[in-house]
Amino acid sequence: MCGINGILGLHDKDLLRQMNSSIDHRGPDSSGVFLGENFALGHTRLSILDLTTLSNQPFVSNCGNYVLTYNGEIYNFQEIKEKLKLLNYSFKSNGDTEVLLNLLIEFDINDALEMLDGIFSFAFVDIKKNVCFVVRDNFGIKPLYYYTSDDYLTFSSEIKGILQNKDIPRKLNPDSIKSYIKYLWCPGPYTPIQGVFKLEPGYYLKVFLDKPNLPIKTSYYNKPLYRGDYSYEKSFNELQATIEKSVEEQLISDVEVGAFLSGGLDSSLICSIAKKQSNNFNNVFTIDTGEDNDGFVRDFPYAQSVSDIHNLKLNRIKSDSTDIDLLSECIYYLDEPQADPAIIQTYKICKLARDNGIKVLLSGSGADDILTGYRRHKISLFIKVFSKIPKVILEFFENIFPSKNIFFNRIKRFLTISINYKKHGIISYFNWCDEELVNKLVLNSSDVDQLSHSLEFIVNTDIPENEKILRIDNSHFLVDHNLNYMDKMGMAHGVEVRVPFVVKSLFKTASSIPTNLKQKKGTGKYILKKVAENYLPNSIIYRKKTGFGSPIRSWIKGPLEYDMKKLLLSKQFQDRNIFDTGLVAEMIMDNFSNKKDYSYILLSLMCIEIWCRQFIDPEIPCKEIKI
Repeated sequence: MCGINGILGLHDKDLLRQMNSSIDHRGPDSSGVFLGENFALGHTRLSILDLTTLSNQPFVSNCGNYVLTYNGEIYNFQEIKEKLKLLNYSFKSNGDTEVLLNLLIEFDINDALEMLDGIFSFAFVDIKKNVCFVVRDNFGIKPLYYYTSDDYLTFSSEIKGILQNKDIPRKLNPDSIKSYIKYLWCPGPYTPIQGVFKLEPGYYLKVFLDKPNLPIKTSYYNKPLYRGDYSYEKSFNELQATIEKSVEEQLISDVEVGAFLSGGLDSSLICSIAKKQSNNFNNVFTIDTGEDNDGFVRDFPYAQSVSDIHNLKLNRIKSDSTDIDLLSECIYYLDEPQADPAIIQTYKICKLARDNGIKVLLSGSGADDILTGYRRHKISLFIKVFSKIPKVILEFFENIFPSKNIFFNRIKRFLTISINYKKHGIISYFNWCDEELVNKLVLNSSDVDQLSHSLEFIVNTDIPENEKILRIDNSHFLVDHNLNYMDKMGMAHGVEVRVPFVVKSLFKTASSIPTNLKQKKGTGKYILKKVAENYLPNSIIYRKKTGFGSPIRSWIKGPLEYDMKKLLLSKQFQDRNIFDTGLVAEMIMDNFSNKKDYSYILLSLMCIEIWCRQFIDPEIPCKEIKI
């Protein structure tokens, strides 16, 4: 697990070293640069497999004609290595980097990618053919950004790497800013900056080094379409076998592997399977939020119970209102202004893991995105009925419920989705802000929603409503929100996060499991819970779902109030000409007078302004800001 950088079309050693330096948190163990005639590749290394210098990068072939800079893990590299040995390849290292390089030398790019099972972003240069392939893994577990000018293409694991080049314009994309408010994340390929893009999961760029401004973008992987043709027995057996194999593969490491353990179903199941498979799996990490707050149930007792059952060492860090002091630091490492307090909690857990000498953590992320589990999947069972109720009636009930606790807010959110569903359809499940309000709030944006470009295929497909939602979940919410912050918060401390639920085999299995075995009578992840009964007590499996919870509403009116007003009422904020600042001031007043609840929108606006002060205002991105 590492960081990669590159400039295609020219070589600039000083700039590349600066790019490496900007993301050295991703790879604190070593750093390297390779300069070609018309390209330059950079790498920062976090040593996980083959801890020797023999696997340092950029990695050059024995013949000198091929170069690779690579971030990730190839879980089936040993199997591929044996195939390559039969083709007379020899190896000087024991890691997966040299295996990947030789695979790409031997096979066509599409055939090579078909063989890979892992998490990765990489750039592979064939010097003789004057071509480079820039690739992102099937599910976007590892990040990759790029920018194209008239003369060159530059790429990096993080936006801050690209922005080390002072010549790249820092112009905000209003439509992206709108997405960060509406969804709390931005759908790929877009980013907050015009001209800087995310490479989508399952895509690669083919770049001829004499024409770097004309990259050819190609899709090499499509997630399997929903079939739902498995019986209960086959669904159960295939799901259990696939998860067990995935965990087994992801335990491969030359350093100790730990795990997140929230006490929820997904992380608890991963930890249970890992412990069964490896006696060396011992350290798990959790955060204790203290007493129940804002309707969130305290997770820690459940995490403690799971660790006791499996004799795991539970490493705990506490969460309190001072967590918010880490907000700007997290946004800097995050690269994007995502307004979710779970990011701060993940950041703290990853720091705790690294302080305890753990470089690799398993995560339960992804199960909800392929097997259901979010509240929107339950809402979908009733939405078509409620959306037929006259809008005036729904709005009346939406307005009479107070924003005092999470119970009332969930009712209000359900009513809001019902109101918007008739007009906006499936996209309504993902909105955190009313469409009409966000259009007034963000200036100079277009009428086109960035998420809508992915929806035509999904909406017009004859599959159950929940399968359509899952397709958006695992195509965008998982990638652009969960996986982005998991990777960035881990790599901020030099910790690799692996996600056993997000693998090709599990997506294939999930596509064959009928919807009514995923969501059964309002029970999300029904079939996964039946599998979990082989590992965990019912008190863990069938407990109420919470997730990482933080009291945003009380934070906005408490420890965040001063900074929020200082940021959003500042001249700096007004001069950006991105928001209707009069409307923002009105929203602040209404929120504090309890006339309306704008807590999440105000937090989003805060995060966007902090991000602008880190990534737009200085010549190169800077973690420290003045409020």
